[in-house]
Amino acid sequence: MNTHKPLIPAQLHWRDDTPEAVDFGDIYFSRDNGLAESRHVFLNGNDLRERWRQLPPSSKFVIAETGFGTGLNFLLAWQLWLDTAPPNATLFFISTELHPLTHADLQRALSHWQELAPLSEELLQHYPNLLPGFHVVRLAQGRVTLLLLFGDAQETLPQLLDSQHSDFFAQNPWHVDAWFLDGFAPAKNPQLWQNTLIEQIASLSKTGTTLATFTAAGQVRRDLSAVGFSVKKISGYGSKREMLVATLTELKKSHTIINKTPWLLHAQPQAKPQHITVIGAGLAGCHIAHALAERGIRVTVLEQHAQAAQEASGNPQGALYTKLSANNASLTRFSLSSLQFALQHYQQPHLKTAFHDCGLLQLQENPDPALLDLMKNNAQLAQWLDAEQTSQISGIALSRGGWWLPQSGWINPQQLCKALLDHPNINAKFDCNITQLQRDNEHIIIACANASKQFSHTAWLPLRAVRGQITQLPTNTTSETLRCVVCDEGYLTPAHQQQHCLGASFIPDDTATDLRHSEQQHNMSLLNAISPALHNAWQNEKLQGRAALRCTTPDHLPMVGALPDREIFLRDYAALRHNAKVVINNTGSYMNGLWVFTGFGGRGLCYIPLAAELLAAQLLHEPRPVPQGIQQALAPARFVIRELVQTHAGR
Repeated sequence: MNTHKPLIPAQLHWRDDTPEAVDFGDIYFSRDNGLAESRHVFLNGNDLRERWRQLPPSSKFVIAETGFGTGLNFLLAWQLWLDTAPPNATLFFISTELHPLTHADLQRALSHWQELAPLSEELLQHYPNLLPGFHVVRLAQGRVTLLLLFGDAQETLPQLLDSQHSDFFAQNPWHVDAWFLDGFAPAKNPQLWQNTLIEQIASLSKTGTTLATFTAAGQVRRDLSAVGFSVKKISGYGSKREMLVATLTELKKSHTIINKTPWLLHAQPQAKPQHITVIGAGLAGCHIAHALAERGIRVTVLEQHAQAAQEASGNPQGALYTKLSANNASLTRFSLSSLQFALQHYQQPHLKTAFHDCGLLQLQENPDPALLDLMKNNAQLAQWLDAEQTSQISGIALSRGGWWLPQSGWINPQQLCKALLDHPNINAKFDCNITQLQRDNEHIIIACANASKQFSHTAWLPLRAVRGQITQLPTNTTSETLRCVVCDEGYLTPAHQQQHCLGASFIPDDTATDLRHSEQQHNMSLLNAISPALHNAWQNEKLQGRAALRCTTPDHLPMVGALPDREIFLRDYAALRHNAKVVINNTGSYMNGLWVFTGFGGRGLCYIPLAAELLAAQLLHEPRPVPQGIQQALAPARFVIRELVQTHAGR
């Protein structure tokens, strides 16, 4: 089975509070004056102060770095950004790291720099778990976005591109403006200075992109020149006589990156919108509206009901969880990334009132050894407990062990949606029944669950309605000791307003929403598997409940992205019917201004926050918060490509 490889944290040797990397025999920053050295090499080497002073309002600037280390370069860039850039401009800082520091080591290293303490504290508060993949962190009230890529830079950097077809690098919707080539010295860490990595750096750049590095090694200089950078030596810092700075002056085609059909790229890139309409005010619509509003976009939300969160988003309590796995499939990778982001997202002050972070237990017979290995340095995200420990932490008798998620819990979706819509850039209109779409250069996001396929442009979308009924249980003396959410095949929440929430049934293609005794009994059987004692305590109660329709897709992943022009896709990529592996040099054709944000099934609370970041990034030409592979796995167009490929497979 293909699984995530656990990260190996940095192995450090400390001299006072200065860390050295044991594996590389090198220091993370100068013992003499690390701040001055980083400012000289990376900030001054890229002329950032002057460039940022000249930025127009509402612009974005992208820095990418090889080697996050202690985060010192990032903190200094963040500090300078706040001092010099326009207040409504956004800094995106992308950094790779194969061996990230543990939280404790990072805290110790950053304690060295008191002038950076306020920024260090915010970084430490949001520092991600040590899991491979992309980790997006929004800081400084949205003015700074940190995208940490944990893993081998040779693997993570190409995943920043929407297409790895070398003919289309220049058409990537965003590019890096300045590079920090850091990491340890080339002689001590040659893997991070290979010419293939330099080619990937060029593929993410544009004419005018700058680069700075502390090294003046001849091979680095030659490799940079070979991919189109104009390189020169300047004075280094302190005892280092020389360093390199460079500017990309020529875009050259790479011959080392495998070509793949660039269907995710838009044939006609869409202009950045100033106003966007969102159809639907459930969890999906409210989240994407808020993500865009936070970026300065005016948003109109249209909802058919009299208020937000009236259908599947209308349950009184929703558990924040997903299936934990070390498997490397798109679904499990997206699930784990989404959970990590959601746990931070719901801690924001304006959303915290809807989030009850009481912790959550996922019961299981035996732990997966690969998942145990993956989580061994990430107990703050998930840790395995035996039956005695699960009983103690939950407050009720449990017969099995399980995964304990101490930062998770349950959410009131209606309260959450209300908080998300409470933004000066959002205008919510209710009692609006939309029956058809007319495209007139307006950007429209279709986020109305199963109703998303009611329009002529979207009728082909393979969405499926799944009925789900929850059971509401009154508090009793047996249940009032429950302190956290407990999940098995079903889930049970702690009491809120003298009621617990138990769920849920799962009936595909049933679109009725009446309350059914048979499904109440089904839910009670789910409860019996969790706790026979609690099941017995409610045996004679007259049960209340609520039924609604989830919206799912055939592969259980949501649809996030531009709506493809299906007929043109079928024509342009018709060769896939005969050869599923053929590379077709056509970019995708999409319905101008139409976007899809639906199909979240029963995991909306977990999936939607990160998915909203992705869709906002696509709309506004920002760096993507997920790898290219996951972005493709979520794109609505995947179903057209899959249709063509499966036609070939069925021959």
